[in-house]
Amino acid sequence: ELQRRLDVEKWIDGRLEELYRGREADMPDEVNIDELLELESEEDRSRKIQGLLKSCRNPTEDFVQELLGKLRGLHKQPGLRPPSPSGDRSLSPLQDRARTAPP
Repeated sequence: ELQRRLDVEKWIDGRLEELYRGREADMPDEVNIDELLELESEEDRSRKIQGLLKSCRNPTEDFVQELLGKLRGLHKQPGLRPPSPSGDRSLSPLQDRARTAPP
């Protein structure tokens, strides 16, 4: 399951690079698989993906349909912590204590 998810993430990155070639500054920072999987329907997922790609000048329909197909069968990863609200990827106090605790 984890390898399949990593493969989908690599595929997304590669396809985004193709879609935004020459306009990398417009490329979305991330397509969050877990956020997409939390949405109720494939229609909601499609709208979310299209919203992320609104700045793309190339046709995105094939990408959207392929990604929806790849999301089928994937499950939200339990235990993955969402990014911190500040976006700095800082550790929670509990994680920080665990990391810095003496052996």
